[in-house]
Amino acid sequence: MKQFLLILFVVSSLSFISSEDKTLKAIEIQAFFQGNSKKALYFKKEDDKKMMEFNIVNMEILEKYDFSDKNFIGKKFKLFYEVQHLESLRDSGNNDGLKLKEIVERKILMNAILLDK
Repeated sequence: MKQFLLILFVVSSLSFISSEDKTLKAIEIQAFFQGNSKKALYFKKEDDKKMMEFNIVNMEILEKYDFSDKNFIGKKFKLFYEVQHLESLRDSGNNDGLKLKEIVERKILMNAILLDK
């Protein structure tokens, strides 16, 4: 019984440690608001002009800024976001019963601060 409890403790400890390694880290950028759709907010990064799409947005941001207001287009924001990598399985498409592992990256917008007034 003691051996079982020790094994259970070690396994639960290891799973806790591995979940800590997956902690998300916030990334800070400055970007210009480009517009929105029903599913996302779009910003263009200031440094390399790449478009950023945020499908997951903190509700506090949506309560603070009305991004449907066209006056926000072109305004500069300081953005804080996290990147999450998700694994999913999908059919290979060859009717062979094989599954392909696919890693999907999604960006989560955690905070936004309007820099242009």
